[in-house]
Amino acid sequence: MDAAFQISLKGGMGLGKETLSRLQFAGFDYEINGSTTRVAKPQRDVFKVFDEEFSSFREALAFASATYKIKKSRLSQLYFDNDESFDRAIEAFHGLVEGRP
Repeated sequence: MDAAFQISLKGGMGLGKETLSRLQFAGFDYEINGSTTRVAKPQRDVFKVFDEEFSSFREALAFASATYKIKKSRLSQLYFDNDESFDRAIEAFHGLVEGRP
């Protein structure tokens, strides 16, 4: 390997380690005008498809697509067009299929 490439590779590995440590960092306190605030990791999102709950968007999309026979790409677009709600997206899709606005 070229020396410059080795240095670049070593630097990239170092940046990767730093990124991982930052992603795993639980949070910190900061103070503004005497008020202390805790910055922490955001809560895990829960994606709901009617009564079913999923920990990732991808899982919820796959379930909804298979269950309600809607293409993933179409369902994903409807999800974002309907306030990030699978329930409303599915209802909107069925409304379009049935000819309702």
